[in-house]
Amino acid sequence: MEAAAALGYEFDSSQDPLVRALSALDLADPATLELSACLLLAMVLGSDAPDADGRKMVIACVEDRRQAGAGLLAAWSLLAPPALAALARAGLQRLHEAGIRHPREQAIGALEPVEARRAELPCGELLLAKLRRPGEALVQVACVLVPPDDRGDCPPVGCLTIPGEPGDAETMMELRELDPQLLGFTHPRLRRGRTRRVSLEQLSARVAAGLESAVAAGVAVPAQLALPLPLIARALTGSPDGLPRLAVDLASAGEPPPLDVGYLDDAERHQLIGELIEEFGEWLKSEGLDRGDLWEHGDFVAGSLLQWKLEFTGDTHLGRWIRLELRDYLLDYFPRKISSDNHDALIAVTPDCLAAFMRFLDGRGTLVGEPLPALLN
Repeated sequence: MEAAAALGYEFDSSQDPLVRALSALDLADPATLELSACLLLAMVLGSDAPDADGRKMVIACVEDRRQAGAGLLAAWSLLAPPALAALARAGLQRLHEAGIRHPREQAIGALEPVEARRAELPCGELLLAKLRRPGEALVQVACVLVPPDDRGDCPPVGCLTIPGEPGDAETMMELRELDPQLLGFTHPRLRRGRTRRVSLEQLSARVAAGLESAVAAGVAVPAQLALPLPLIARALTGSPDGLPRLAVDLASAGEPPPLDVGYLDDAERHQLIGELIEEFGEWLKSEGLDRGDLWEHGDFVAGSLLQWKLEFTGDTHLGRWIRLELRDYLLDYFPRKISSDNHDALIAVTPDCLAAFMRFLDGRGTLVGEPLPALLN
């Protein structure tokens, strides 16, 4: 309890669940340590008592007297808000005085930009920054997809990749290969574009503008991007506050969206689609639409749309839609690939079926991407 007294706080660190989380983390590698530090920082800042919980964590690291705790305090001293960063520096100094340091302390928070690129794509503005620690070969890529201004309540998405070989990063920077699941947004047109070099200042300004627009609109940025933002901000701007600090929804972090079937096998996907189409039929009845061509063809069109999404776009999120996708399906795929005994009637009612299915998804709270009014137009 010596550290607690010295830092002006008294508590039993062995009984605190937030502090006990520290012992479960692997903090040897700088990249892993930084992300773990961001996670614990989000837990503290999102708690009911952030000041007290932050002080608890600092004291626990000091009392624990391990290199991992020294590494966490080193990261917080660089990534946390000013008051907590100062407290982390004080705790880190006490560990240094006791001869305890993280073996890679100089590498913590040391990511530097190597190259910045951007691409104008149909689904938004893609911003990419290649980052490297001094003297190291492996690189990381910070990527942010800022949606177009008319995308309504669709937030920026993105991530910070794990360290990888320079060749892999270059492939990503040039859009030769980009795992769209990293961005949380998949569309074949994501790869239809060329990146061009931009200045670091231009890149940072565009990322900041996209985040500020989301904050102003009250849109929650996914945890995959919000969590490492202090780390990305420090690398791009030299300060963890160089980009807007965002609240992190830890309850949803790591959890797939309700209609994301990327984690399911084929049989489970088929079952979920069947259940969704059945629910759509019940919704049509509740809306008084259980008659005419819409009732006759609605389930077929909706099922065809979902199968097309999985097979032709590669997007496994069945509730995420943008106008480009609906246009491709309606004008390109459906007229050429679908056969029916009553083909003309089916083609004529397909737009109404799509509109009804989008309203159904919106009504059950699982429509994301572009807002409903934009999709219906």
